[in-house]
Amino acid sequence: MSMQEVSDFVLFLGRFHPLVVHLPIGFLMFALVLELADNYTKMKHLNAAVPLALLFGAISGAVACILGYMLSQSGGYDEEMLNGHFWFGIVTTLLAFFAWALKSGILKIAIFQKVKPNLALLTVMVILLSVTGHYGGNLTHGEDYLVKYAPFREKEEPLPQLAKLEDATVYPYLVKPIFEAKCVSCHNESKKKGGLAMHSFEALMVGGDDGSIFTPGDAEGSELIRRINLPENHDDVMPPEGKTPLTDQESALLKFWIEHGQANELTTLGETEVPEDVLAYAASTLGFAAAGLAHGSTDVLPTANPLNMEVVHSITEQGFKVKELIDGSGLVEVTLEDGQINAENINKWEENFKLLAPLKDQILWADFGGNELSDAILVQIASFTNLRKLVLDNTTITDTSVQPLKTLKNLESLNVYKTNVTNNLLPMLGEMANLKKVYIWQTQVSTDAIEQFSKNSNLEVVSGV
Repeated sequence: MSMQEVSDFVLFLGRFHPLVVHLPIGFLMFALVLELADNYTKMKHLNAAVPLALLFGAISGAVACILGYMLSQSGGYDEEMLNGHFWFGIVTTLLAFFAWALKSGILKIAIFQKVKPNLALLTVMVILLSVTGHYGGNLTHGEDYLVKYAPFREKEEPLPQLAKLEDATVYPYLVKPIFEAKCVSCHNESKKKGGLAMHSFEALMVGGDDGSIFTPGDAEGSELIRRINLPENHDDVMPPEGKTPLTDQESALLKFWIEHGQANELTTLGETEVPEDVLAYAASTLGFAAAGLAHGSTDVLPTANPLNMEVVHSITEQGFKVKELIDGSGLVEVTLEDGQINAENINKWEENFKLLAPLKDQILWADFGGNELSDAILVQIASFTNLRKLVLDNTTITDTSVQPLKTLKNLESLNVYKTNVTNNLLPMLGEMANLKKVYIWQTQVSTDAIEQFSKNSNLEVVSGV
Protein backbone atom coordinates (compact mmCIF):
# COMPACT_ATOMS: atom_id res chain seq x y z
CA MET A 1 0.00 0.00 0.00
CA SER A 2 1.45 3.36 -1.05
CA MET A 3 1.81 6.41 1.18
CA GLN A 4 -0.97 8.13 -0.78
CA GLU A 5 -3.32 5.20 -0.11
CA VAL A 6 -2.42 5.25 3.59
CA SER A 7 -3.05 8.97 3.68
CA ASP A 8 -6.43 8.62 1.98
CA PHE A 9 -7.46 5.88 4.42
CA VAL A 10 -6.38 7.97 7.40
CA LEU A 11 -8.42 10.94 6.13
CA PHE A 12 -11.37 8.63 5.47
CA LEU A 13 -11.32 7.51 9.11
CA GLY A 14 -10.70 11.05 10.33
CA ARG A 15 -13.95 12.23 8.78
CA PHE A 16 -15.82 10.12 11.33
CA HIS A 17 -14.57 12.47 14.07
CA PRO A 18 -17.59 14.85 13.92
CA LEU A 19 -19.85 11.81 14.35
CA VAL A 20 -17.96 10.06 17.17
CA VAL A 21 -17.14 13.24 19.11
CA HIS A 22 -20.75 13.53 20.30
CA LEU A 23 -20.59 10.19 22.13
CA PRO A 24 -18.23 11.25 24.97
CA ILE A 25 -20.24 14.43 25.38
CA GLY A 26 -23.40 12.42 25.92
CA PHE A 27 -21.87 9.78 28.17
CA LEU A 28 -19.96 12.21 30.42
CA MET A 29 -22.90 14.58 30.76
CA PHE A 30 -25.04 11.54 31.63
CA ALA A 31 -22.52 10.51 34.29
CA LEU A 32 -22.75 13.98 35.87
CA VAL A 33 -26.55 13.83 35.93
CA LEU A 34 -26.46 10.39 37.59
CA GLU A 35 -23.95 11.63 40.19
CA LEU A 36 -26.14 14.64 40.95
CA ALA A 37 -29.16 12.36 41.33
CA ASP A 38 -27.19 10.16 43.74
CA ASN A 39 -26.09 13.14 45.84
CA TYR A 40 -29.27 15.19 45.96
CA THR A 41 -32.18 12.76 45.51
CA LYS A 42 -33.31 9.45 46.97
CA MET A 43 -32.54 7.61 43.71
CA LYS A 44 -29.36 6.02 45.09
CA HIS A 45 -29.67 3.01 42.81
CA LEU A 46 -28.68 5.21 39.82
CA ASN A 47 -25.16 5.47 41.25
CA ALA A 48 -24.36 1.99 39.98
CA ALA A 49 -24.55 3.23 36.38
CA VAL A 50 -22.00 6.04 36.85
CA PRO A 51 -18.86 3.87 36.34
CA LEU A 52 -20.31 2.42 33.13
CA ALA A 53 -21.16 5.90 31.77
CA LEU A 54 -17.64 7.10 32.65
CA LEU A 55 -16.03 4.10 30.96
CA PHE A 56 -18.02 4.53 27.75
CA GLY A 57 -17.31 8.28 27.84
CA ALA A 58 -13.57 7.69 28.28
CA ILE A 59 -13.34 5.05 25.53
CA SER A 60 -15.38 7.09 23.03
CA GLY A 61 -13.31 10.15 24.00
CA ALA A 62 -10.12 8.27 23.19
CA VAL A 63 -11.52 7.18 19.82
CA ALA A 64 -12.62 10.75 19.12
CA CYS A 65 -9.11 12.03 19.90
CA ILE A 66 -7.52 9.52 17.53
CA LEU A 67 -9.98 10.29 14.73
CA GLY A 68 -9.57 14.02 15.37
CA TYR A 69 -5.82 13.70 14.95
CA MET A 70 -6.37 11.86 11.67
CA LEU A 71 -8.75 14.57 10.47
CA SER A 72 -6.22 17.28 11.37
CA GLN A 73 -3.80 15.76 8.85
CA SER A 74 -5.95 17.19 6.04
CA GLY A 75 -4.51 20.61 6.97
CA GLY A 76 -6.06 24.03 6.66
CA TYR A 77 -6.64 24.58 10.39
CA ASP A 78 -5.31 27.35 12.62
CA GLU A 79 -2.46 25.66 14.49
CA GLU A 80 -2.99 27.40 17.83
CA MET A 81 -6.73 26.68 17.78
CA LEU A 82 -6.13 23.08 16.70
CA ASN A 83 -3.59 22.47 19.49
CA GLY A 84 -6.00 23.87 22.07
CA HIS A 85 -8.80 21.61 20.86
CA PHE A 86 -6.50 18.58 20.70
CA TRP A 87 -4.89 18.89 24.13
CA PHE A 88 -8.07 19.84 25.97
CA GLY A 89 -9.63 16.74 24.41
CA ILE A 90 -6.78 14.53 25.59
CA VAL A 91 -6.86 15.96 29.14
CA THR A 92 -10.64 15.48 29.29
CA THR A 93 -10.28 11.86 28.14
CA LEU A 94 -7.52 11.09 30.67
CA LEU A 95 -9.58 12.66 33.43
CA ALA A 96 -12.55 10.50 32.38
CA PHE A 97 -10.43 7.34 32.67
CA PHE A 98 -9.15 8.54 36.07
CA ALA A 99 -12.68 9.24 37.33
CA TRP A 100 -13.84 5.82 36.10
CA ALA A 101 -10.95 4.06 37.84
CA LEU A 102 -11.76 5.84 41.11
CA LYS A 103 -15.50 5.32 40.88
CA SER A 104 -15.22 1.63 39.99
CA GLY A 105 -12.71 0.97 42.75
CA ILE A 106 -9.96 -0.18 40.41
CA LEU A 107 -7.77 2.71 41.55
CA LYS A 108 -7.63 3.17 45.29
CA ILE A 109 -6.07 6.36 46.63
CA ALA A 110 -6.41 6.87 50.35
CA ILE A 111 -7.08 10.60 50.31
CA PHE A 112 -9.74 10.22 47.61
CA GLN A 113 -11.45 7.49 49.58
CA LYS A 114 -12.04 9.97 52.39
CA VAL A 115 -12.91 13.04 50.31
CA LYS A 116 -15.05 11.29 47.64
CA PRO A 117 -14.35 13.83 44.89
CA ASN A 118 -16.62 12.22 42.27
CA LEU A 119 -18.94 15.19 41.79
CA ALA A 120 -16.06 17.67 41.70
CA LEU A 121 -14.17 15.54 39.15
CA LEU A 122 -17.23 15.24 36.95
CA THR A 123 -17.88 18.98 37.15
CA VAL A 124 -14.30 19.78 36.12
CA MET A 125 -14.57 17.21 33.35
CA VAL A 126 -17.74 18.80 31.92
CA ILE A 127 -16.08 22.23 32.05
CA LEU A 128 -13.07 20.85 30.14
CA LEU A 129 -15.50 19.20 27.71
CA SER A 130 -17.15 22.57 27.08
CA VAL A 131 -13.81 24.28 26.47
CA THR A 132 -12.82 21.48 24.07
CA GLY A 133 -16.12 21.86 22.23
CA HIS A 134 -15.63 25.63 22.04
CA TYR A 135 -12.27 25.19 20.34
CA GLY A 136 -13.80 22.61 18.01
CA GLY A 137 -16.64 24.94 17.10
CA ASN A 138 -14.17 27.70 16.35
CA LEU A 139 -12.17 25.38 14.10
CA THR A 140 -15.27 24.38 12.17
CA HIS A 141 -17.25 27.61 12.02
CA GLY A 142 -14.79 30.41 12.73
CA GLU A 143 -13.33 32.07 15.79
CA ASP A 144 -16.38 34.22 16.57
CA TYR A 145 -18.94 31.43 16.12
CA LEU A 146 -20.02 31.22 19.78
CA VAL A 147 -20.22 34.94 20.51
CA LYS A 148 -21.19 36.30 17.09
CA TYR A 149 -24.77 37.05 18.15
CA ALA A 150 -24.12 37.59 21.85
CA PRO A 151 -25.90 40.71 23.17
CA PHE A 152 -22.77 42.05 24.89
CA ARG A 153 -20.55 41.75 21.82
CA GLU A 154 -19.67 44.85 19.85
CA LYS A 155 -21.65 44.56 16.63
CA GLU A 156 -20.22 45.18 13.19
CA GLU A 157 -21.48 48.44 11.71
CA PRO A 158 -24.33 47.70 9.27
CA LEU A 159 -23.99 48.85 5.69
CA PRO A 160 -25.64 52.21 4.96
CA GLN A 161 -29.22 52.13 3.71
CA LEU A 162 -29.34 52.56 -0.07
CA ALA A 163 -31.47 55.21 -1.73
CA LYS A 164 -30.98 53.73 -5.21
CA LEU A 165 -30.03 50.29 -6.40
CA GLU A 166 -27.29 51.67 -8.64
CA ASP A 167 -25.49 53.00 -5.54
CA ALA A 168 -24.91 49.46 -4.22
CA THR A 169 -21.23 48.51 -3.97
CA VAL A 170 -21.16 45.01 -5.41
CA TYR A 171 -18.71 43.31 -3.04
CA PRO A 172 -20.02 44.29 0.43
CA TYR A 173 -23.72 44.36 -0.46
CA LEU A 174 -23.97 41.31 -2.71
CA VAL A 175 -20.80 39.21 -3.02
CA LYS A 176 -19.68 39.09 0.60
CA PRO A 177 -23.06 37.80 1.89
CA ILE A 178 -22.81 34.89 -0.58
CA PHE A 179 -19.32 34.00 0.64
CA GLU A 180 -20.43 34.26 4.28
CA ALA A 181 -23.40 31.96 3.70
CA LYS A 182 -21.76 29.37 1.45
CA CYS A 183 -17.97 29.52 1.86
CA VAL A 184 -16.70 31.02 5.11
CA SER A 185 -17.52 27.98 7.28
CA CYS A 186 -14.60 26.17 5.59
CA HIS A 187 -12.50 29.20 4.63
CA ASN A 188 -12.00 31.50 7.62
CA GLU A 189 -9.24 32.69 9.95
CA SER A 190 -9.27 29.45 11.95
CA LYS A 191 -10.02 26.95 9.19
CA LYS A 192 -8.33 27.57 5.83
CA LYS A 193 -9.16 24.68 3.55
CA GLY A 194 -6.66 24.70 0.71
CA GLY A 195 -4.90 27.58 2.46
CA LEU A 196 -7.79 29.88 1.48
CA ALA A 197 -9.64 32.31 3.74
CA MET A 198 -12.71 34.16 2.44
CA HIS A 199 -13.90 36.09 5.48
CA SER A 200 -12.58 39.42 4.18
CA PHE A 201 -11.65 41.06 0.88
CA GLU A 202 -8.01 41.21 1.96
CA ALA A 203 -7.98 37.46 2.62
CA LEU A 204 -9.51 36.84 -0.82
CA MET A 205 -6.72 38.81 -2.44
CA VAL A 206 -4.11 36.55 -0.80
CA GLY A 207 -5.65 33.45 -2.40
CA GLY A 208 -4.96 29.86 -1.41
CA ASP A 209 -2.30 27.19 -1.83
CA ASP A 210 -2.81 27.26 -5.60
CA GLY A 211 -2.69 31.06 -5.87
CA SER A 212 -5.44 33.52 -6.76
CA ILE A 213 -9.00 32.20 -6.99
CA PHE A 214 -10.10 34.69 -9.61
CA THR A 215 -8.73 36.65 -12.54
CA PRO A 216 -10.26 40.15 -12.76
CA GLY A 217 -12.05 40.55 -16.08
CA ASP A 218 -11.98 36.81 -16.85
CA ALA A 219 -14.73 34.94 -15.03
CA GLU A 220 -14.43 31.70 -17.02
CA GLY A 221 -10.67 31.65 -16.44
CA SER A 222 -11.05 32.09 -12.69
CA GLU A 223 -10.54 29.15 -10.36
CA LEU A 224 -13.50 30.20 -8.22
CA ILE A 225 -15.93 29.95 -11.15
CA ARG A 226 -14.38 26.70 -12.34
CA ARG A 227 -14.91 25.13 -8.93
CA ILE A 228 -18.54 26.19 -8.51
CA ASN A 229 -19.39 24.97 -12.02
CA LEU A 230 -18.01 21.44 -11.52
CA PRO A 231 -20.46 18.50 -11.25
CA GLU A 232 -21.79 18.17 -7.72
CA ASN A 233 -20.08 14.80 -7.18
CA HIS A 234 -16.65 16.05 -8.33
CA ASP A 235 -13.89 15.99 -5.72
CA ASP A 236 -13.02 19.66 -6.33
CA VAL A 237 -16.53 21.16 -6.51
CA MET A 238 -17.20 24.08 -4.21
CA PRO A 239 -19.09 24.14 -1.96
CA PRO A 240 -18.34 20.43 -1.49
CA GLU A 241 -20.99 17.73 -1.70
CA GLY A 242 -23.25 17.89 1.35
CA LYS A 243 -23.03 21.68 1.62
CA THR A 244 -25.65 24.02 0.17
CA PRO A 245 -24.63 24.83 -3.43
CA LEU A 246 -24.79 28.28 -4.96
CA THR A 247 -27.99 29.13 -6.79
CA ASP A 248 -27.93 30.05 -10.47
CA GLN A 249 -28.51 33.68 -9.52
CA GLU A 250 -25.62 33.69 -7.04
CA SER A 251 -23.29 32.12 -9.61
CA ALA A 252 -24.33 34.71 -12.19
CA LEU A 253 -23.66 37.50 -9.67
CA LEU A 254 -20.14 36.22 -8.96
CA LYS A 255 -19.39 35.92 -12.68
CA PHE A 256 -20.61 39.48 -13.22
CA TRP A 257 -18.49 40.78 -10.35
CA ILE A 258 -15.34 39.15 -11.70
CA GLU A 259 -16.00 39.85 -15.40
CA HIS A 260 -17.52 43.33 -15.34
CA GLY A 261 -16.71 44.51 -11.81
CA GLN A 262 -13.07 43.42 -12.15
CA ALA A 263 -13.38 41.67 -8.75
CA ASN A 264 -13.02 45.10 -7.21
CA GLU A 265 -14.03 45.97 -3.66
CA LEU A 266 -15.44 49.37 -4.63
CA THR A 267 -17.29 48.78 -7.93
CA THR A 268 -20.96 49.85 -7.83
CA LEU A 269 -23.84 48.60 -9.95
CA GLY A 270 -24.16 52.04 -11.52
CA GLU A 271 -20.61 52.01 -12.88
CA THR A 272 -21.05 49.14 -15.33
CA GLU A 273 -23.63 47.50 -17.55
CA VAL A 274 -25.53 44.96 -15.48
CA PRO A 275 -27.28 41.94 -17.05
CA GLU A 276 -31.01 41.83 -16.39
CA ASP A 277 -30.87 38.59 -14.38
CA VAL A 278 -28.12 39.98 -12.12
CA LEU A 279 -30.02 43.23 -11.73
CA ALA A 280 -33.17 41.35 -10.78
CA TYR A 281 -31.25 39.31 -8.19
CA ALA A 282 -29.64 42.45 -6.75
CA ALA A 283 -32.97 44.23 -6.61
CA SER A 284 -34.66 41.34 -4.83
CA THR A 285 -31.77 40.85 -2.39
CA LEU A 286 -31.50 44.52 -1.45
CA GLY A 287 -35.22 45.22 -1.29
CA PHE A 288 -35.64 47.09 -4.57
CA ALA A 289 -38.45 45.43 -6.48
CA ALA A 290 -38.57 47.46 -9.68
CA ALA A 291 -34.98 46.93 -10.74
CA GLY A 292 -35.34 48.72 -14.06
CA LEU A 293 -36.74 51.85 -12.42
CA ALA A 294 -34.03 51.87 -9.77
CA HIS A 295 -31.39 51.60 -12.46
CA GLY A 296 -32.41 54.73 -14.25
CA SER A 297 -35.18 53.45 -16.55
CA THR A 298 -36.81 56.13 -18.68
CA ASP A 299 -40.17 54.31 -18.76
CA VAL A 300 -43.11 56.57 -18.03
CA LEU A 301 -44.69 55.54 -14.77
CA PRO A 302 -48.46 55.27 -14.43
CA THR A 303 -50.24 57.87 -12.35
CA ALA A 304 -51.55 56.46 -9.10
CA ASN A 305 -53.55 57.69 -6.13
CA PRO A 306 -51.75 58.28 -2.84
CA LEU A 307 -51.47 55.16 -0.73
CA ASN A 308 -54.37 54.44 1.59
CA MET A 309 -52.45 53.40 4.70
CA GLU A 310 -55.51 51.75 6.26
CA VAL A 311 -55.71 49.45 3.24
CA VAL A 312 -51.97 48.81 3.39
CA HIS A 313 -52.20 47.95 7.09
CA SER A 314 -55.07 45.51 6.54
CA ILE A 315 -53.03 43.78 3.79
CA THR A 316 -49.80 43.53 5.77
CA GLU A 317 -51.72 42.09 8.73
CA GLN A 318 -52.46 39.06 6.58
CA GLY A 319 -48.78 38.42 5.79
CA PHE A 320 -48.18 40.43 2.63
CA LYS A 321 -45.34 42.95 2.44
CA VAL A 322 -46.11 46.26 0.77
CA LYS A 323 -43.41 48.78 -0.14
CA GLU A 324 -43.78 52.08 -2.00
CA LEU A 325 -41.24 52.03 -4.83
CA ILE A 326 -40.74 55.77 -5.09
CA ASP A 327 -41.76 58.07 -2.25
CA GLY A 328 -45.07 59.76 -3.00
CA SER A 329 -45.68 57.83 -6.23
CA GLY A 330 -48.38 55.58 -4.82
CA LEU A 331 -46.81 52.71 -6.80
CA VAL A 332 -45.94 49.65 -4.78
CA GLU A 333 -44.38 46.24 -4.72
CA VAL A 334 -46.27 43.44 -3.04
CA THR A 335 -44.40 40.34 -1.92
CA LEU A 336 -45.13 37.19 0.01
CA GLU A 337 -42.55 35.03 1.75
CA ASP A 338 -41.96 31.48 0.54
CA GLY A 339 -44.09 28.74 2.04
CA GLN A 340 -46.96 30.91 3.24
CA ILE A 341 -49.60 29.25 1.04
CA ASN A 342 -50.16 25.50 1.09
CA ALA A 343 -52.96 23.05 0.36
CA GLU A 344 -54.37 23.37 3.87
CA ASN A 345 -54.76 27.16 3.96
CA ILE A 346 -55.22 27.99 0.28
CA ASN A 347 -58.92 28.86 0.70
CA LYS A 348 -57.99 31.44 3.33
CA TRP A 349 -55.36 32.94 1.04
CA GLU A 350 -57.83 33.19 -1.84
CA GLU A 351 -59.78 35.54 0.42
CA ASN A 352 -56.60 37.38 1.44
CA PHE A 353 -55.75 38.09 -2.19
CA LYS A 354 -59.10 39.81 -2.60
CA LEU A 355 -57.83 42.41 -0.09
CA LEU A 356 -55.34 43.54 -2.76
CA ALA A 357 -58.18 44.77 -5.00
CA PRO A 358 -58.02 48.41 -3.76
CA LEU A 359 -54.36 48.49 -4.87
CA LYS A 360 -54.86 46.71 -8.21
CA ASP A 361 -53.91 49.82 -10.22
CA GLN A 362 -50.95 50.65 -7.94
CA ILE A 363 -49.10 47.34 -7.89
CA LEU A 364 -46.13 47.69 -10.24
CA TRP A 365 -44.16 44.64 -9.12
CA ALA A 366 -45.20 41.44 -7.35
CA ASP A 367 -43.44 38.36 -6.03
CA PHE A 368 -45.50 35.38 -4.84
CA GLY A 369 -42.82 32.75 -5.55
CA GLY A 370 -42.42 29.66 -3.41
CA ASN A 371 -46.13 29.22 -2.72
CA GLU A 372 -49.06 27.11 -3.89
CA LEU A 373 -51.21 29.31 -6.11
CA SER A 374 -54.76 28.38 -7.10
CA ASP A 375 -56.64 29.43 -10.24
CA ALA A 376 -58.63 31.90 -8.14
CA ILE A 377 -55.42 33.58 -6.95
CA LEU A 378 -54.11 33.83 -10.52
CA VAL A 379 -57.37 35.56 -11.51
CA GLN A 380 -56.79 38.12 -8.74
CA ILE A 381 -53.20 38.71 -9.93
CA ALA A 382 -54.50 39.22 -13.48
CA SER A 383 -56.47 42.22 -12.23
CA PHE A 384 -53.29 44.21 -11.43
CA THR A 385 -53.60 46.47 -14.45
CA ASN A 386 -50.22 48.24 -14.17
CA LEU A 387 -48.15 45.23 -13.20
CA ARG A 388 -44.70 45.34 -14.85
CA LYS A 389 -42.77 42.53 -13.13
CA LEU A 390 -44.19 39.30 -11.78
CA VAL A 391 -42.29 36.52 -10.00
CA LEU A 392 -44.04 33.13 -9.73
CA ASP A 393 -41.01 30.87 -9.39
CA ASN A 394 -41.26 27.60 -7.43
CA THR A 395 -45.06 27.69 -7.47
CA THR A 396 -47.76 25.21 -8.51
CA ILE A 397 -48.84 27.12 -11.62
CA THR A 398 -49.64 25.29 -14.86
CA ASP A 399 -50.27 26.32 -18.48
CA THR A 400 -53.99 26.49 -17.76
CA SER A 401 -53.83 28.42 -14.50
CA VAL A 402 -51.67 31.22 -15.97
CA GLN A 403 -53.99 31.89 -18.91
CA PRO A 404 -55.69 34.85 -17.12
CA LEU A 405 -52.30 36.62 -17.03
CA LYS A 406 -52.45 37.35 -20.77
CA THR A 407 -54.75 40.26 -19.90
CA LEU A 408 -51.80 42.01 -18.21
CA LYS A 409 -51.09 44.47 -21.01
CA ASN A 410 -48.22 46.22 -19.16
CA LEU A 411 -46.34 43.15 -17.96
CA GLU A 412 -42.67 43.30 -19.02
CA SER A 413 -41.00 40.55 -16.99
CA LEU A 414 -42.35 37.16 -15.91
CA ASN A 415 -40.48 34.59 -13.82
CA VAL A 416 -41.89 31.04 -13.91
CA TYR A 417 -38.66 29.29 -12.96
CA LYS A 418 -39.05 25.74 -11.61
CA THR A 419 -42.79 25.42 -12.25
CA ASN A 420 -44.98 22.95 -14.16
CA VAL A 421 -45.45 25.03 -17.31
CA THR A 422 -44.83 23.33 -20.68
CA ASN A 423 -44.36 24.22 -24.34
CA ASN A 424 -48.06 25.17 -24.42
CA LEU A 425 -47.23 28.34 -22.46
CA LEU A 426 -45.22 29.88 -25.31
CA PRO A 427 -48.16 30.86 -27.58
CA MET A 428 -49.76 32.75 -24.70
CA LEU A 429 -46.52 34.61 -24.02
CA GLY A 430 -46.39 35.59 -27.69
CA GLU A 431 -49.76 37.31 -27.30
CA MET A 432 -48.47 39.60 -24.55
CA ALA A 433 -47.30 42.61 -26.55
CA ASN A 434 -45.29 44.37 -23.81
CA LEU A 435 -43.65 41.27 -22.37
CA LYS A 436 -39.88 41.60 -22.87
CA LYS A 437 -38.37 38.80 -20.80
CA VAL A 438 -39.47 35.53 -19.29
CA TYR A 439 -37.40 33.36 -16.94
CA ILE A 440 -38.31 29.79 -17.76
CA TRP A 441 -35.44 27.52 -16.73
CA GLN A 442 -36.08 24.20 -14.93
CA THR A 443 -39.56 23.87 -16.44
CA GLN A 444 -40.99 21.42 -18.96
CA VAL A 445 -40.51 23.90 -21.81
CA SER A 446 -38.08 22.28 -24.24
CA THR A 447 -35.03 23.89 -25.83
CA ASP A 448 -36.36 23.06 -29.32
CA ALA A 449 -39.67 24.76 -28.59
CA ILE A 450 -37.86 27.86 -27.32
CA GLU A 451 -35.67 28.01 -30.43
CA GLN A 452 -38.68 27.68 -32.70
CA PHE A 453 -40.62 30.29 -30.74
CA SER A 454 -37.72 32.76 -30.75
CA LYS A 455 -37.60 32.74 -34.58
CA ASN A 456 -40.91 34.58 -34.66
CA SER A 457 -40.74 36.58 -31.44
CA ASN A 458 -38.55 39.30 -29.91
CA LEU A 459 -39.35 38.06 -26.43
CA GLU A 460 -36.16 37.14 -24.54
CA VAL A 461 -36.56 33.67 -23.08
CA VAL A 462 -34.05 32.94 -20.32
CA SER A 463 -33.84 29.16 -20.13
CA GLY A 464 -30.57 28.69 -18.22
CA VAL A 465 -29.04 26.81 -21.16
